This record gives sequence, C-alpha cells and structure tokens, in this order.
Amino acid sequence: MLDMALKEILPAVSKYSKQLSDTVLSKKAVNSNLDCGYETETLTQISTLLSAAYACAGDLETAVAGTKKIVGAKKLSVYYKNKIIPAMECLRANVDALEPIVSTDFWP
Repeated sequence: MLDMALKEILPAVSKYSKQLSDTVLSKKAVNSNLDCGYETETLTQISTLLSAAYACAGDLETAVAGTKKIVGAKKLSVYYKNKIIPAMECLRANVDALEPIVSTDFWP
C-alpha cells in the first residue's frame, strides 16, 4: 500500500492538481473575471487531502521501519495493532477521499 501510494497515487494526484492550477491560470489570463470556482474548490480539496495522505504515508513509513527493532511475535502483533494499522487506515481514508475527486484520466 505504501509503495503504491508513494509511487503511483500521490504523483497522479499531484499531476491532476497541476492541471487544475494551469487551468485557473489560463482562464484568468484570458479574462480575469472568468469564474474558476470549480477548479479552485477542487484544487483546495485535493491539496488538503494530498497533504494529509502524504503525512500518513510518512507515518506509515516510520512505523514500518520500527518493526525491525521488535523481537517476538506478540510484541510485533501489538506494534502492528497500535502503529501500522492506524497509519494504514489514515493513508487509506485520505486516498479513498481523493479517488472520487480526481479525474479518471489521472487516477492510476
């Protein structure tokens, strides 16, 4: 999940946000009074969720690295319950929230 998020999903979302930003700039270049409400609101939503997903991915990466220090199946299972699973759920929730917003042309 972490690998897919960092190498596929987050970069795809970033590219879509760039397209939205470019669209806003292009419309404003033509006429500064053109409405860019959809693009701006969508970009704001995406940026917020992208930042949250990236933070969760960092937490998950740190948690996964912490498994190397743990000895014993019981201790490891408790660590997974308390650290890995919550970090995965955080990442998953933000990615799931992004999916219906991001254009299917960009979603991996």
